[in-house]
Amino acid sequence: MRFSLVGVFLVFWLMFPIPAAARTFKTTWEQKALNAAARQMAAGDTLEVLDQAGRVTFTWTATPAFLAAQAAEDRKDLTTAAAGMRALAERGDARAQHRLGAYLHDGAGVERNDAEAVRWFLKAAAKNYGSSMQSLAMFYRSGFGVHKDDVVTASWLRKASDIGNPDSQSVLADMLFYGKGVPKDEAEGLRWFKAAADAGNAYSLNQMGIFYRTGSAGLKKDNKLAFDFYRRAADLGEPYAMFNLAACYSNGWGIAKSEEAAFVWRRKAALAGNVKAQFDLAFQYSESDPKQAAQWYTKAAEQGFGPAQINLGIMYEKGEGLARDLKSAAYWYRQAADQGYELAQEKLDALDNDDGGAPK
Repeated sequence: MRFSLVGVFLVFWLMFPIPAAARTFKTTWEQKALNAAARQMAAGDTLEVLDQAGRVTFTWTATPAFLAAQAAEDRKDLTTAAAGMRALAERGDARAQHRLGAYLHDGAGVERNDAEAVRWFLKAAAKNYGSSMQSLAMFYRSGFGVHKDDVVTASWLRKASDIGNPDSQSVLADMLFYGKGVPKDEAEGLRWFKAAADAGNAYSLNQMGIFYRTGSAGLKKDNKLAFDFYRRAADLGEPYAMFNLAACYSNGWGIAKSEEAAFVWRRKAALAGNVKAQFDLAFQYSESDPKQAAQWYTKAAEQGFGPAQINLGIMYEKGEGLARDLKSAAYWYRQAADQGYELAQEKLDALDNDDGGAPK
């Protein structure tokens, strides 16, 4: 009886498949890039997280157990996911320790416990996991499970910044440049803003745009550079940068004037929640479309923006763009008056002095 060598090999391969070669995924501490790389991994693959100089700052190998817990999270079975991450965390898996800390903070699959979350973040941070350093900084800044402490916050931000975490670099820059809870140091703050912007952090890109637009932070005024920074930040979804782009187009700062482009970016910023853009858009609609104006004033007013609250009160008082409603007018005047807006108080007094007064 004759056997084909090809046939024998095929049978052997089907019975004992050769495992795929393990891969190495290189990424940065930028959260979207980190998550995207991790999501491509199979068991046995290695993750290497690099700083901005290309040095490896953290190494991790995916295991079947971690991928199973992650799959449970994906299908919204958070109890199973949390249990799986806890088992791995107790065996020293840094990414599992971080995920468990996040579950504990969110109360996802486990009872919320910020103090325990801090304990797991500390374990992961001790293994140089930058995302946990960032989380610890935010916990100390907000007082989640620990006493608020700006000095400790800055310390953890610096640790994460030193290994290339752009989100931490941006927050640390903001604290240092403006002296928020730490001694003011504009030069050091600018250095971290530049580092975070180079890494693609949207907030820092916008901040660099502001510096170049205003000629502040020791930088020479440069509208073209400012526009470029605003555009990069806006393309990443930063609402304030969208608003600033609209201003550039309206005034011809670093780009040819275009009211059409200004309107497009102002509307994008408003839809993204920028309160000043919402106010400006409402004002722009006030003559041509009072109903639209009222809608945008309402969005800005609900965010606590005093000028929008006043204008919305006026629209309710006059019945422009919505039904006349003195009670609602008084409410919005009162909201703005409580913030110290004198015009709002005057409007409220006028309503109270009107015949019968405004409803309380």
